[in-house]
Amino acid sequence: MLTGYLDRFEEQYAVIVLDGEPPFQFDLPRQLLPEGLAPGDRLTLRIDPDPEGARKTLENIERLQRELTEEDNPDQIHFQL
Repeated sequence: MLTGYLDRFEEQYAVIVLDGEPPFQFDLPRQLLPEGLAPGDRLTLRIDPDPEGARKTLENIERLQRELTEEDNPDQIHFQL
């Protein structure tokens, strides 16, 4: 688990600072945060792998590659746009 705090809001973004040395800062769309958070509030973040989502992404990429290449030449480097 990652921990940190809400540093501030900048327009439609929330600036999050993660604990650590050195601290790491990133922006997150404000709408993704729970309502009622205020600068200084502590946060716990969790990042989980999504094997099913990864599989679907890979299938989509492979489908798009097939659509862009000629069926009889999978090593083709020039694509039709």
